[in-house]
Amino acid sequence: MNAKDDSLGWNLPFRRALLNVFLIGSYLRAEGTFSPPPPTETKDTEVIRAEEDVWIFALRLDQTILSQAFPAFPRRGGFLLPLGELCRVLDLAVQVNPVMGLAEGFVIDEARRFRLDVRAGFVEIQGARRSIDPARIELHADDIYVDSSLLATWLPLGLDIVKRTAMVTVTPREFLPLQLRWTREREAGQARSEAKVQIFPRFSDPYQALEIPFLDESLRFTTPSQAELERHVHVQSTTFATGDLLGLSSSVYAVANAQGGFSEFWMTMGRRDPNGELLGSLHATEVAFGEVLNPGLELVAQAYAGTGALLTNFPLMRGNTFDRHSFQGDLAPGWQVELYRNQTLLAFQAARPNGRFAFMNVNLYYGLNDFRLVFYGPQGQRREEVVRFDVSESQTPKGALQYRLVGIDPHNAGARWQLEGRYGISKQIAADFALAR
Repeated sequence: MNAKDDSLGWNLPFRRALLNVFLIGSYLRAEGTFSPPPPTETKDTEVIRAEEDVWIFALRLDQTILSQAFPAFPRRGGFLLPLGELCRVLDLAVQVNPVMGLAEGFVIDEARRFRLDVRAGFVEIQGARRSIDPARIELHADDIYVDSSLLATWLPLGLDIVKRTAMVTVTPREFLPLQLRWTREREAGQARSEAKVQIFPRFSDPYQALEIPFLDESLRFTTPSQAELERHVHVQSTTFATGDLLGLSSSVYAVANAQGGFSEFWMTMGRRDPNGELLGSLHATEVAFGEVLNPGLELVAQAYAGTGALLTNFPLMRGNTFDRHSFQGDLAPGWQVELYRNQTLLAFQAARPNGRFAFMNVNLYYGLNDFRLVFYGPQGQRREEVVRFDVSESQTPKGALQYRLVGIDPHNAGARWQLEGRYGISKQIAADFALAR
């Protein structure tokens, strides 16, 4: 018994010492002063980290939580953050290919190009190339992880990481596309001054028999989350494409389901010519078929869109009716559009499920009506269209015959058609006629 007791007495201090070493090591690791085990690198320089190494943070911008599960990996003196996921959440147009070790795109403005080549060991920002420290970048199977302090020098933002609250706060040094979108949505319907519109010279852009279209494709995969439901993966495809086809400006929008086929489909083809040189002696300014706009008829019918055809030689820069005009067009998923008249914000719309926008029956003032459609892309893109109507000069010229023939079949509204014309009798007098059903 005495020998056994002596053995226990010798082991007890030893065990306590081992326990203290373990607790101290755990504390140091929690405080960030203890370096994690070195990551394992494969032969393709891909890094494989242990699952217990990952830290999960919340990502915040302007008091808004953008992500509740933003991953990061610790390194000595900081953290490695996923470049691709960060750009995706902040709507920065940088695409990451971790297999190739590449990240490429633009930041805020399409002229500010960005390219990172991890395997070649350089980053290029707005044409300026610099070498990178490979110890501060890791290639993972899902993303390219970059030291947060290095990201802050590449991108116009600061990243404040607080381990105690598990929070990553983004502090932009200039407005991000996501912030600009929030601002537009908050200020929709309010007036604000804008810079003077630049007028650019015209240039020739002839229609082509076939051109590579602009294409926006979205795929959605859904499956029931409840275990008792039968598991079926539902696939939905949304396609928007526009470009020249058979010498006509063409647009297509389609929504298809793997189980039920097309649930929505429309297509528009046609031409516009402000000089009125379409269809020979008809001197048409616009011809279109597919999804077209019936501009309505004063005191009879309001503007309506539907499947049909349109033929007219009315000037393109003239209102649909004397005191109103309707605007419509294509709007790709994720885009937004604002409508201004004489520098005043009138209306705002986000992309609708059918890939179109429509501002119906906008009032026209007597005199010059200077309209601007300002389009905003999800990653900072911006473009403008300018339309001007002078109501004081809407008189049909003497001896000129202007006509419009349009017929549409709107969904759940009944087919309709109308023929209208205007003839200039003299400089002061014009005759209008219309026939509608």
